[in-house]
Amino acid sequence: HARWIVFPVHEGNTLTWHEFSAKNRVAHSTKKRLLLGVVDAENDVTYYEVKWMRP
Repeated sequence: HARWIVFPVHEGNTLTWHEFSAKNRVAHSTKKRLLLGVVDAENDVTYYEVKWMRP
């Protein structure tokens, strides 16, 4: 089973709060971690792992 859900985003595009929240909810409900893959102009990808935290 996969540990992550990967959501690619081009660095020139805007990721709305609604899109981010929806992807994060899916990852949380499936007990996976969300990886945002930011793709730059040279098609290099930088990954950011999103984790839920309780205050």
